[in-house]
Amino acid sequence: MKLEHKNILVDNVNIHYVESGQSTDETALRPTIIFLHGFPEYWGTWSAQLNFFSPHYRVIAPDLPGYNLSDKPDDVSFYAVPNLIGFMARFIAAISPTQPVILVAHDWGGAIAWPLAAFHAQLISKLIIVNAAHPSTFTRKMIIAI
Repeated sequence: MKLEHKNILVDNVNIHYVESGQSTDETALRPTIIFLHGFPEYWGTWSAQLNFFSPHYRVIAPDLPGYNLSDKPDDVSFYAVPNLIGFMARFIAAISPTQPVILVAHDWGGAIAWPLAAFHAQLISKLIIVNAAHPSTFTRKMIIAI
């Protein structure tokens, strides 16, 4: 598997990501899988999955904003979940402008992915969450615990 390190500017924030299996003329219909990492990880968390899926999919794993080689905006409000949802929606739309993606997410990436899929369903063909509670369940359990 050959990984390409790339960068994309979204809302003046530079996002680093790795990609393999980018479409060519003969693989133009190849589905895209985007992997979102958890805390305190980075794109490398998904190395085995990128390797496994790259022969049949275009695979992308970004460093989320604030992590590793991606920009780290100083304004703390940037990291509020509603802002991150919109930001990651714009990232996905820029990365895959013509077809919805399969979104795989873990931990903090999952906390972003659940509402991202709910509010931007047109961008996502499938959602796979690895170890991240659904926001409603998480909120309910937190209220009970308090």
